[in-house]
Amino acid sequence: GGGGGGGTYTDPNTDPAAPSNLPMEEQPSKDPKKLMDCFGTSLNPNAAYQIKILVQEPMPGTSFNIGQNAFGHVALQMTKTGGSTTITQTLGFYPSGTGLDKLSGTSRIVDNGGLEYNVSASYFIQAKQFQAMIDYVRNPPPKYHYTELNCTSFDYQAAQKGNIDLPNPTTGIGLAGPGNTATAMTPAGMASALKDYKTN
Repeated sequence: GGGGGGGTYTDPNTDPAAPSNLPMEEQPSKDPKKLMDCFGTSLNPNAAYQIKILVQEPMPGTSFNIGQNAFGHVALQMTKTGGSTTITQTLGFYPSGTGLDKLSGTSRIVDNGGLEYNVSASYFIQAKQFQAMIDYVRNPPPKYHYTELNCTSFDYQAAQKGNIDLPNPTTGIGLAGPGNTATAMTPAGMASALKDYKTN
């Protein structure tokens, strides 16, 4: 940051980002039904199904809930391999709007294919589990809320629908005032939970 006499300049790539700058939020919205239709109308019982949870930590290597990557981000990667064909969709759950409107409002789905993640976990699942997750993603919750229904809780709920043993990413956040700790599912919480899960 810093700058000469006429105000300050904030470089979004190096300075802690404003809370409203989420990784890849500039990407256009995608129709979740179309994304899920790519997997075909019926699932092949002989296909292989993989789910990957991708986490971009707010401040990589720490448990901070905010850092150079704003609040961070959690994306869901779904892959179906049947014969010689592999289909992968990587998506994220985002708010719409600008500024403070992003904290609570209408949700949207974004292609997260280029997300620079630094923590991940892979799960191989059955066709029935994969279909349950497709059904959830096809009709995502219409509302986004930065603590109650965000990218992390969306992916956690998708995993629950697929009966995947994803560790709970709930962590303390500093929004409740002195002496109180509010909690939320956060990207930092997901990263910590996955690291602990792998260690155990």
